[in-house]
Amino acid sequence: MGHTFIGKKLIIGLLSLAILASSAGCSAVGTETAESSAGTVSTTSEATTQYKLDQSEDGTATESDKSGKGTGTEEKDKEESSSEKSNEEIVYLSAEELIAEYSNFDLQTPEDWSNILEFDLDQLSGEVTISEGGVYRLTGSLNGSLTIEAPEDAKVVLMMDGCTITSTDAPAIQVNSADKVMIYTMEDSENTIIDNRNAAEDEDAEGAAIYSTCALVLSGEGLLQVEGHYNNGIQSKKSVKMISGSVEVTAANHGIKAKNNILIKDGFLTVDAGEDALKTTEDDPDGGLIYVEGGSLVLTSVEDGMDASNYLKITGGTVQVTTTAPVSSSSGNQQQWGFPGGMGGQQGGFPGGMGGQQGGFPGGMGGQQQGGFPGGMGGQQQGGFPGGMGGQQGGFPGSMGGQQGGFPGGMNGQQPGEMPSDTSGQMPGEMPSDMSGQMPGEMPSDMSGQMPGQIPESTDPQQTGTQQASDDVSAKGLKAEVLIVISGGSIQINSTDDGIHSDGELLISDGEITIQSQDDGIHADEKVEINGGTMTISAGEGIEATAVLIHDGKITIQATDDGINAAQKSTAYSPVIEITGGTIDVTMGAGDTDGLDSNGNIIISGGTISIQGNSAFDYVGNVSFTGGTVYVNGQQVTTITNQFGGMGGGQRPEGGRR
Repeated sequence: MGHTFIGKKLIIGLLSLAILASSAGCSAVGTETAESSAGTVSTTSEATTQYKLDQSEDGTATESDKSGKGTGTEEKDKEESSSEKSNEEIVYLSAEELIAEYSNFDLQTPEDWSNILEFDLDQLSGEVTISEGGVYRLTGSLNGSLTIEAPEDAKVVLMMDGCTITSTDAPAIQVNSADKVMIYTMEDSENTIIDNRNAAEDEDAEGAAIYSTCALVLSGEGLLQVEGHYNNGIQSKKSVKMISGSVEVTAANHGIKAKNNILIKDGFLTVDAGEDALKTTEDDPDGGLIYVEGGSLVLTSVEDGMDASNYLKITGGTVQVTTTAPVSSSSGNQQQWGFPGGMGGQQGGFPGGMGGQQGGFPGGMGGQQQGGFPGGMGGQQQGGFPGGMGGQQGGFPGSMGGQQGGFPGGMNGQQPGEMPSDTSGQMPGEMPSDMSGQMPGEMPSDMSGQMPGQIPESTDPQQTGTQQASDDVSAKGLKAEVLIVISGGSIQINSTDDGIHSDGELLISDGEITIQSQDDGIHADEKVEINGGTMTISAGEGIEATAVLIHDGKITIQATDDGINAAQKSTAYSPVIEITGGTIDVTMGAGDTDGLDSNGNIIISGGTISIQGNSAFDYVGNVSFTGGTVYVNGQQVTTITNQFGGMGGGQRPEGGRR
């Protein structure tokens, strides 16, 4: 059989098993002619042989995938749109129904394969096409693209053993048709897939360095590096499953995008994405799942770390997420000169915890410089307004003592803390009159009208690399439209938006979670329910939902705003904070903040609660305190007092609102 050309395309099919037997599975690539009982085969610098492999007996190309229940089962191509189902009742899956299942094919390794075809990509160029199912061992480099156009029931394995594919006019690997494609990296091998097309101008553009219309499986013992300069790194119109190996993705847009599901069983995954790191788009209730049960994930994204169109479930593994886009937060926190929720801060940061520099507004303890407004204790410099003890150079302590310029009584007949007469008319810590009207820590008047951290009008953001804050940008750590379930694993999130966000419900039963967020630490529009786990949250608001139910777990919150907030975010529940167990420590920032703030009821029947701040409780409805232990500013209390502390703050019980 001769070679087949389609322009510069090369078709790599598979001859018959008779050819494989006669050639002992050896490659014909790189030879001028190869003799076999089936005839003569020719190759050129831009072409190689077309082989044909019958559906093998080892199960590689013939095994039918298992079907099963839940979003983790093998995928159907969902043609029916949500608009066609608009008249049907949508029933979403429960936490127990979110299952990750893997077929025999998904879990195969080289020990399961025979009749492996070997191709040296150094001998090829242009567009190379695989037309039949089988196992292909790829070595060398290809300046071009690899396309798979196999029968709809065919399974294809790309066994990568030190190969590089670089494309400048198409996806480096494009799967147009097949049942499934596995990319398997051989032990100790390094493999690189590069889409070098110019970046797509349309933000909704399709395409990726590895683009598939069928399900993709990533597995192996080596390294797969993917560079998506045009758009996405890896994209499937069905699902992406990662079984093992190491995968590093850099993408102009999304790192890994799938319509149905992204399932991660094990391995090492690193993503650096210009938009979302991991993203699913299926809105049918049987799909749209991101499921992590093991492995190590390091996700860095401008926008969301994980964005699941329906469900997100984490049962194990290690997950680190960093998002970087400036966003307009509901908690009033911003990025540069902007409001980290935790300990420490730099240049104009507004930390909710301890320490900070230049223009920070911490809610806790710490030495602050130039215009800091701490709510707690600490030595303050130049214009700081500590609410507690001590102060230095221009600090106006609310309690004890003061040093150099702290304006103790005795300065020219002024009362303690007053400014000298030559600066009268200014509030303590204000800038001199040539900068009057600005709050301490604001930018000079030639930049007035801008929030700290914004780019001056005369500055080109592209030159500075700084992005403007936007209401339209979502830069959440973990996000899902319907349900988030966390029952294990170690999760670390540093986000400029909410740390963990569900438009529906959020359930936590185990795991170790650390969140530093410039908005809400944990947020659900409907319900947050915590039954276990360890959570350390430094954020604008610690936990927010319509209903917040805490039955167990260890929760530490440091917030610049409210610690736990129940607000009417949906009609599914009435606002309530209910605590029946667990250990909860809340420290709030200074000002109009509350430890527990409910636009409805507060119910406490168990657990240990410790609140540090000006206002421990603020509620609109009723309070029930029948069990548990509550401390407010270190003192145990036996009654819950409704204290003024925020918008809609409550009155004391005897005059409380109803």
